[in-house]
Amino acid sequence: MNQKRGQAGMDAADVLPHVHGIIVHDCRGSYWKYQDVTHAICCAHLLRELNGVIENYPEQTWAVRFKELLLDMKKVHDKELLSGKDEVSCYHRHKFDMEYDSIIKTAYGENPLPETSAKKRDRKKKSKVLNLICRLDNYKESVCLFLKNLCVPFDNN
Repeated sequence: MNQKRGQAGMDAADVLPHVHGIIVHDCRGSYWKYQDVTHAICCAHLLRELNGVIENYPEQTWAVRFKELLLDMKKVHDKELLSGKDEVSCYHRHKFDMEYDSIIKTAYGENPLPETSAKKRDRKKKSKVLNLICRLDNYKESVCLFLKNLCVPFDNN
């Protein structure tokens, strides 16, 4: 058994270095080091994280909305897939895009970025909730890829 972790472990397993196309993953940093693939975020992983936020931080109103958005997106994805279409309609993609951005704006409002003083060079540590929000914001295209390409599954389970 190989004891390596991260990209070194993946390279030692000799699977991902040879993959081309789309990979659906949990957003670990080591996956992003593979440049010859298209990245999609596993929404089942996101739902688990959102459930954790909802259960442990009930004041986080955005998390319930985002969970509902993901589930609505999945319903539309599955319906369009069963209809034999290649992608979700522009109408639905635009609607989901606007709601996504609105929720992220609310999320940042409920969890402002930590301020750093001009004298300190250290970054202030972000909370787990804020890290999730930043990931959802920074990797929006990868989260929503399953809407643009119906060949991409909602999750990797």
